[in-house]
Amino acid sequence: MSLKSSSLLNNFSNISMGDVCKFSALVSHKEYEQAMQDLVVILASVARQNISVTGSALEEKEALRTTRAIMSVLASGITALISDPNFNLNESGFRALIALKHSLRKVFACTSFNDMSHIVGLLGDLNGDQVTIGSKEIPKIFLTSGLESIDIDTFKRIERMQEDVQLIVWLALLDNRYLLLKAEEINLNRLLDMADQIKPTAFHSSIEILCAARVWFSCSFWSNERKHRVKPLLNECFKLTAERHGVRPHSVSPSLQEKNGRRTVLVVLERWGKTHAMSRVFSKAFKNMANHFRLIALLPRKKLEEDQSDTEYFDQILYVDDVDENDKEPSLDLFSTDIGDFLKGLVKKIENVRPDMVIFSSLGMHFASIFLAQFRLAPIQVLLPGHPASSFSENIDYLILEEHVSPAAETVTEKVVISRPLSMFSFTPPNKELFVRKVSKEKDTVKIICNSMLQKMTPSFIKVCQKISDEAHSKVSFDFLIGSDVLTKVSIQELLEMKLENVRVHRYMPYSDYAKIVGRCDLQLTPFPFGNTNSFIDALVQGVPTICLDGPEMHSRGDAGLGRLAGLPEFCQATSEEEYVDAAVRLINDREERERISKQILSLNHYETVFKDSDDMEFFSAVNFVFDNHEKMQSSAKKFWYRLVD
Repeated sequence: MSLKSSSLLNNFSNISMGDVCKFSALVSHKEYEQAMQDLVVILASVARQNISVTGSALEEKEALRTTRAIMSVLASGITALISDPNFNLNESGFRALIALKHSLRKVFACTSFNDMSHIVGLLGDLNGDQVTIGSKEIPKIFLTSGLESIDIDTFKRIERMQEDVQLIVWLALLDNRYLLLKAEEINLNRLLDMADQIKPTAFHSSIEILCAARVWFSCSFWSNERKHRVKPLLNECFKLTAERHGVRPHSVSPSLQEKNGRRTVLVVLERWGKTHAMSRVFSKAFKNMANHFRLIALLPRKKLEEDQSDTEYFDQILYVDDVDENDKEPSLDLFSTDIGDFLKGLVKKIENVRPDMVIFSSLGMHFASIFLAQFRLAPIQVLLPGHPASSFSENIDYLILEEHVSPAAETVTEKVVISRPLSMFSFTPPNKELFVRKVSKEKDTVKIICNSMLQKMTPSFIKVCQKISDEAHSKVSFDFLIGSDVLTKVSIQELLEMKLENVRVHRYMPYSDYAKIVGRCDLQLTPFPFGNTNSFIDALVQGVPTICLDGPEMHSRGDAGLGRLAGLPEFCQATSEEEYVDAAVRLINDREERERISKQILSLNHYETVFKDSDDMEFFSAVNFVFDNHEKMQSSAKKFWYRLVD
């Protein structure tokens, strides 16, 4: 199968019934080549999450009905294609579909099939009640096996695979947007145990690159202390991919040269715009830096088009992707097998501005920044906690953090430069008019809110919610605000109803509606190991007591640190799952204490703590500290540098 252009390629709009009917007709007529091309495009659109709806409950119901019908036709067509004994997958076709395995899972999860297990019985020869699978069907087995169902034979087959196929199969099994089943987590942990056996190889196509980038980003959400061992492996794969295409940045001068009296700092912005959390947290710090450095932004053009604000203080703006009117910007087609021109053009643009420092405001939310983190593009390269996890890259020198999110040494590979809590980056307070705190009128029911992105939910967190429900003397209800599309919402609702009584899952909604739900709740439970921060603050300003689980990594430290700064009792910052359950049950059973804590939170002036304006000079001073002490810090074995002390 060749990934040639099709009528769908240039329009990643919502998938239509016409698209899937055309695909199914191609399967029926055994036009496998064209059917595969269309299927890959459709699955890529699913990967980009172009299945969404906003509006009233009636509109949601209609959208759900329509979209489920589309996905059912698509799932039936995929079943017919894969189970057809005359359909043989070549290597390119297998690699394309396995790299989009997470999209296959989503399609079937939206239907009454739920998963692809029914296809397994269609692949082999039936003898009585036994099904025998031939060797030529093994690739199809890998496509249809879910993470929860892979067995010891599957692991053995992965161990025996040739290196580059082994890598993409291993990655595809890890590529899950969320994990809520214990069986999934057990097998994910077994896959992580194989990490040292997986040899790094170059990726074959853009589809594989995007699969790897999703795993690189999402591994931070897993409940496994070894989770980040995938990053050094994937970093090497990204590096090998660049080298395979002849991308080798020129060596940078070790001396720091000032241009017109100002050093040049390039800031990589994976997500930006005044409505985005990244901008709300970092904008003020970058504005102040612009007064002292030649400040250049690198960001995706598409994200900027959504919101043109909050870039006016940069001296220059470079774009990661999209072609401008003169066709001078490098671009990357999703189905490209040659990404050399894209990477060469991107690196050349950075080399042309000769930065003295590159600052990654986050890392992992855009595949291009993961590539860039493998290169030495400036004498000094720094990571900020926009996505609070270490890069595990030898070319990222420093993490600049505030003390309340300072991690354990073994969880980061960078040297850590630390400032006072909330001194560099400030949170923007929500609009008070949107918040109306309403104490629950249901005296016998305690309303609990679990308010975070779906990928932060883990089997361990769901199990803790079950324990809390079982041990509490009062009746409880759960509201999960996961910000998902309508199809995912329905799937998660059905899954959680098997685990918890009286549970409701909410899709993405306007902020005003979201704020009302938060304000009606009595208690917030934050997920672990990856905490909330912004959602934590949304509950805080409405006086909703919050329980969190402190841990060794940056993404586990933020909520606990904010809780202490905001005046929550110490027992609300648990250090074990047992303490977490005890704290939640304590507040559920004791209405008076819960309401006393709520009043205490509301009585505090959060503009003096959480929303306190950051010091205009603090972040600039931290960056200057790195410039002035770079050689000293690099020659020292010391990991943590407390800027106000050292």
